[in-house]
Amino acid sequence: MLNMSINSKQQANGFTPFEKSRPKVAEVYPVVNEFYYGATDHRSGLSQTGFTLIELLLAMTFFSFMLIFIAAGFIQINRIYQSAVVTKNAQNTTRAIFEQMSRDAKDGSTLFVQAPDASGSFCFGVGDVLYYFDKTARTLHRALVHDCSLVRTNGALVHEQSLKVYGVQVNQVKAVAGGANRSLQITITLGVANESLIDLASTRCQVTGVTAAIHLCSVIQMSTAITTRGEES
Repeated sequence: MLNMSINSKQQANGFTPFEKSRPKVAEVYPVVNEFYYGATDHRSGLSQTGFTLIELLLAMTFFSFMLIFIAAGFIQINRIYQSAVVTKNAQNTTRAIFEQMSRDAKDGSTLFVQAPDASGSFCFGVGDVLYYFDKTARTLHRALVHDCSLVRTNGALVHEQSLKVYGVQVNQVKAVAGGANRSLQITITLGVANESLIDLASTRCQVTGVTAAIHLCSVIQMSTAITTRGEES
């Protein structure tokens, strides 16, 4: 009798008590859909997830600043590397010039310095070889001639064209009493830079910040004494 009453209730409701406790598919689907795809506007059926325009603009601004900082750091590192390469090249070139002058002094007996002209260019002799510093072109020439006017036209550069000679100082040191040895104290300023960025008095580059990242400036100054034995000219 009891079983008949239970069955009759089940038949009246159309499902068992277990089936009644389960949620309907229509009730479960929105929850699952929201979990996987985010909130949904049930009126239009369109998803409400995504970034707002302001959020996108903020993100783009942030990444733009990040790219700028990364690019600036890369440019700075590249400038430091290029400056080191130029400095090493300038040092090696200056040493080669001094070695050549020493060989020239051994092959001859003449040491002299000509007075600079109006542009600041001048000629000086080491042994039987003449050197000409062209201050306007920032070059140093060498020629086996006996006329200073021919050195610039017939002489060869003693350095690479990429390097500039920003200064040459030649001081003649006379021999002590009773001696015949004489020498020239030669100082050469060599490098790569815009002349407006160089303090020629201290031979240092005056570049900082953004200017240092844009302009390459590398200048060195080296000195030597060239000695020969002979009569003073």
